[in-house]
Amino acid sequence: MDLVKRILTTDGIWEMIGGHRLKKEEYKPDDSWLYVTGAVDDEVTGIVLVHDTPNGYHQVHVQIIPEYREQHSKEFGDKGMQWLWDNTYYNTLVASIPSLYPNVRQYAELQGFELIDTLKNAYEKDDTMYSKWLMAITRN
Repeated sequence: MDLVKRILTTDGIWEMIGGHRLKKEEYKPDDSWLYVTGAVDDEVTGIVLVHDTPNGYHQVHVQIIPEYREQHSKEFGDKGMQWLWDNTYYNTLVASIPSLYPNVRQYAELQGFELIDTLKNAYEKDDTMYSKWLMAITRN
């Protein structure tokens, strides 16, 4: 869990996922989630997180350390998705992406996720409400 915390509290990741709600030192990864890390030349490049939602879906989050995004994000996503399909029973994965991050939506689409709904005023950051894109991918 120390590695998970180190990745998720990295500058450039933390501000997007939790920095507006709590302090880095207060963050504790949920040990019921599935965490899959990726590395290049023994340097961790990012992490894929999956957790169950109350409605029975498996929600996926992909976080790539900023200095590796340009060169390794596509490969990281491809290999991460393949690992999930090869090593889990998941048939459908969902992603809930705040409209504040159109680049994250583009990345999800690059990985094969498709838009299934837009949830209005579903995400708050810095006292501003944003929509969320609900996206999904199904096992081939």
